Amino acid sequence: NGVYRFLGGDLISRNSGTGTFNNNGEIEVGGAFTATFNNGAFFNAGGTLDSGAGTLNLNSGGTYTGNLTLDGAN
Repeated sequence: NGVYRFLGGDLISRNSGTGTFNNNGEIEVGGAFTATFNNGAFFNAGGTLDSGAGTLNLNSGGTYTGNLTLDGAN
C-alpha cells in the first residue's frame, strides 16, 4: 500500500535470483522517464499503474488486476 513515484529513470532489480514486487497501492512514472522492473515478477493486486508521459517496463512476468492509466503517444 502507498504511492511509489519514479521520477528519474529508475531501475528496480535483483542482483541474483528472482524476487517479487507486490503493488496494492499506486505506481506513478513521472516526466518522460522510464521505470523498469527486472529479475522479479510484478504483481498488481488491485493497485493503480499510472505511466503519465513516462514508460513503465515490466520485464519479468507476474499478474495484473486493477486500474491502468496510460497517457501519451504510441
